[in-house]
Amino acid sequence: MNFYYDLLINLNEGEAYEFYEWMENDPIEHIKKIPIFRVKTKAIRDFLIYDISLNEDFKNSIYLKTSVSNNKLIKNIPYMFLLTDTKSTLIVEANSEGKVICLSKLLLNDDLDVLEVSFAFDEENISYERMGKKEVYNTLRIEQNIRQFLMCEIKTLHEKKIFDKLKYLYYEWVNETTDDIELIFKNLENLINGEFSSKHNEIYNLVKLSYQA
Repeated sequence: MNFYYDLLINLNEGEAYEFYEWMENDPIEHIKKIPIFRVKTKAIRDFLIYDISLNEDFKNSIYLKTSVSNNKLIKNIPYMFLLTDTKSTLIVEANSEGKVICLSKLLLNDDLDVLEVSFAFDEENISYERMGKKEVYNTLRIEQNIRQFLMCEIKTLHEKKIFDKLKYLYYEWVNETTDDIELIFKNLENLINGEFSSKHNEIYNLVKLSYQA
């Protein structure tokens, strides 16, 4: 079994964030040692697109082989490993049942370093089963967060009957006024879910400022 050393990772359930989408408050972890497997590109694509269950023998082979540094303390992670096809990389964590629960991409420099050494490894077939397809987002993480934030805001305003603020946000977005609250709410829903634009950022910043006043 081959190992790689000293990597920063940003584990997330379901979706692996690209390095340029990592945020300051993300739970970044420092991998000290992790098993690495060179696989076909199809395998990495499967882990990104499908819910995956690891074969029992493969799962047992990686048990406690990964170590993480946390505040100068070293702890072993039960089921974690690194995949590469010499063109991309992916960190995978599974639970005790073998189901993949978290993924992480690598920072650019770490990614390039792993790819460079991966040519020296033989390609392996790791055993796993594809389950159902995951919900895959085609938008940037920041766009998803802004949409979710705005949707939560208008639903809260609607439920709590804070109609003046709802009207104000609607006016700021479309430069129109109306007293029809249900029309306002429906139109705002459509605007938030529609094509992402600078207006999303403007209203997002406006709402944030309203809570700082």
